[in-house]
Amino acid sequence: MTARLGIFIVAIACTGVCHAQSSNNGTLPTPFSGHSLSEMAMLGPTFSILYAPSNPDDPDYRAEISAAADGAVVDYYDARNGTPSAFLLSQYDAVYTWPNFDYDNNTLFGDRLADYVDDGGTVVLGVFCTYTSGNFLAGRIMDPNYCPVTSPLGTGHFTESDWNGTASTRVHECVEAYNSMSRDELALQGNGIVDARYDDFEIAHAYRPDQRVIYSNGEGHGAGGADGDWGLLVANAARYGDLVRVLVYEDTFDAHFAQASIDLGYVTQVEEDSSDFVTALTSSEWDIVVVDSSLNLISGAVADAVSDYVTGGGKAICSYWDLDGSSSADPAATLRATFDVESTFSFSDEMDVDAWSPEHPIWSDPFDVASLSTGASSLSDNGDFLTPVPGAFTVAGFTPNPLPGQAATIVGNQCRTIVNGFMPDDMAAPDVDEFAQNQIRYLATRSSILILDLGSSGELTKRAVQGLGVRPTRTDDEDAFLAELGTCAFDLVIVEPPCCSLSPAMAPALSAFIGSGGRVLFSYWNLDADPGLQNLFGVDSTIEITVPETLFAWEVAHPIWTTPNTIGVAVETSGTDTFFDNGDRLNPAATATVVGGFDVAPSADGGAIVIANGGQTIVNGFDYDGLDACTVTNLIQNEIVFLLDSGTGDAFVRGDCNDDGGTDISDMIFILGELFALGDPAVCDDACDMNDDGAKDISDAVYGLASLFVLGSPAIPAPVSCGADPTADALDCAAFGDCP
Repeated sequence: MTARLGIFIVAIACTGVCHAQSSNNGTLPTPFSGHSLSEMAMLGPTFSILYAPSNPDDPDYRAEISAAADGAVVDYYDARNGTPSAFLLSQYDAVYTWPNFDYDNNTLFGDRLADYVDDGGTVVLGVFCTYTSGNFLAGRIMDPNYCPVTSPLGTGHFTESDWNGTASTRVHECVEAYNSMSRDELALQGNGIVDARYDDFEIAHAYRPDQRVIYSNGEGHGAGGADGDWGLLVANAARYGDLVRVLVYEDTFDAHFAQASIDLGYVTQVEEDSSDFVTALTSSEWDIVVVDSSLNLISGAVADAVSDYVTGGGKAICSYWDLDGSSSADPAATLRATFDVESTFSFSDEMDVDAWSPEHPIWSDPFDVASLSTGASSLSDNGDFLTPVPGAFTVAGFTPNPLPGQAATIVGNQCRTIVNGFMPDDMAAPDVDEFAQNQIRYLATRSSILILDLGSSGELTKRAVQGLGVRPTRTDDEDAFLAELGTCAFDLVIVEPPCCSLSPAMAPALSAFIGSGGRVLFSYWNLDADPGLQNLFGVDSTIEITVPETLFAWEVAHPIWTTPNTIGVAVETSGTDTFFDNGDRLNPAATATVVGGFDVAPSADGGAIVIANGGQTIVNGFDYDGLDACTVTNLIQNEIVFLLDSGTGDAFVRGDCNDDGGTDISDMIFILGELFALGDPAVCDDACDMNDDGAKDISDAVYGLASLFVLGSPAIPAPVSCGADPTADALDCAAFGDCP
């Protein structure tokens, strides 16, 4: 979608009947006064929304949506007097519509909106779209593959109800309250999911799984008797779609993977010609690539293109009858190497597939599939027994229990690829179709960030990560989390178990991850009872807190409080006290840094945010659910950005200013010589920043001397062994000889 800047008014004279008709909410018709659209020639990067109701314009409402969407362009199209063209729709990132008066053509508009979603757009459907008792929206957008809800009787409520305060997605991020009188009587359809409800239990918001079609069941337009954060709701819904682009090379009878991707709501392009597939793969960006071939040989060009895509970090699925290479050796060898297959053995008769890891998401999310049974087959070569390379793992096999050389499905490349040794065409529906959806969804939810979320009422970490434009890998099962951590590649893991205890296996697993360079954001209500975890995250001692406490910024200029969100000096409590244990006051180790606490000013036993391990870890002493949801979500985002950005510079040892392999009085003499006696300049300024205040001056020499010779003085901050600077500042380290 391309956004545009600059507003002008397009006025078209009303001809014929000027919609002197009844409205859904009882308001009177008004003459058509024109659309308000951005200039087509003015292209720019600003997010853009087309507000296209069958209702007169409301500039104040559009301004509210724009402000909530960080200044997005919000244009108006009067859908009473025309239907937006496909080209016009394509210029916007999102479209928001609701019928009050009759649409000019409700079926044509609905069909175009469905095409727009297929091309990657986001659609917010407002109240009355399902209201077939009056004016409503029709066309394909209302089908179960798109619209998450239907109105069984086509009726509505005309009594006011308030949002009940609970929600599961970012549509409600920072939303405090809302209500509406005009509301449809709704039921879920297709794969629709409820996000929030009203006090009378009516659906308030629902979405299809990719959140690119959202039903917003209330009228933010003031004439409909609605009140609250409707502009923010629309802005959130418009911005938070989860766009997944899937390219499928399909050479089969039944196109299982192509249909699975479409059923998941993903933008899907299917190519049956090998040259067209290679062109599409190399000329566009894709989240997932699928090669499904049960009929003909795969060309070397297809195999090479897929190999290059996976080598470059792409995610892919392969099902190919000649993976053993008995009919065409070179392409098969390329695919085996690409998908982490060590060896194969061909079979001719179709075979059942059993779950070797039934708890794995490939067997359980979103569908619970126990096994795959064969159906009728007309193929002479039905696949291959597989053996994975070391590091890859098997989730399915051709035997009830794991046996060497009998693998049917291998997950490789640190969870970025899946290869099947069987042909989906051989397998019976509906299990094989659900299994295909599970495989595509599994790869779609693989990302650089892994979340363990045990019992969080608001899923705040998930929403924070999504708000940064990252699709997190999330689980609410500790065993699944540890399995993912041990087999897949992640840059950052987030642990948030407000309801439950962690097992003894957690500390060594996280320690190994940190030791390999991983980042960890950690919050645990029972940290006071786990000395191993305290030591791992740079905490010397703790004091339990039983009720939520206000959080204060101790270093207001630190990136955790400023980037990318400005937090302010305090994070207030939410007023919700769900748990009897709400965290711990933290006393940091000498090598750790405290940037926030539970007291207004820094105190020895009031720490709340501790940075340790050379900037690789942050531990929070508070439960997220006990603090203001909007502010703490912004804080979590800042912590994530800090962890991902920190530790990326050159490694050094703080205190070893002259880079001679130790920290002693010669380092203090060196820095004083540089500052006052025209001595040699330090190559690594960070190493000379003894007190880690972001500057190199006489205070560093004083601090360093005190740490060496004055009993009870603070130790030199991290890193005291080779590591990156845990704090963001203007100093740099061009080189440091004793660190790799």
